[in-house]
Amino acid sequence: MFKVFYQPGPTPPLSEVLIEAPRKDYKSLAQTVNQVLATGTAASVSVESHGDFPVKRLSFRAGNRPSRVSVENDEVVFSISPEQRESFISFLEFPADEDLPTAPVAYHHHYDNVWDETGENIARDCVSVVFALLRE
Repeated sequence: MFKVFYQPGPTPPLSEVLIEAPRKDYKSLAQTVNQVLATGTAASVSVESHGDFPVKRLSFRAGNRPSRVSVENDEVVFSISPEQRESFISFLEFPADEDLPTAPVAYHHHYDNVWDETGENIARDCVSVVFALLRE
């Protein structure tokens, strides 16, 4: 099960969602997202919420470019452009266990618009997301 911690900030880009899960859950999520983007439907995944601001689910839907993440009530909503499928899925994939560095911090990816100065790929008002791998 996904563990989610949401820390709101004064603006969406200064807010952060931390998502932790084992590899098998990320693989399943990648399949779900691929299905959503291929069919133009939507899907939600229940989560275990941590922190002061409860989150009940992660929701995924096909959207227009730029892709964005928002928090709506108790739901983290990913609106992903189908043409950015491969790029987004790469944030849900992690190196094999033997290739992971030995470090006290979990291996993770940051999904945010820091690298996208134009806002063409990830919206300027996107909530920052950290996808962290929990080792089993």
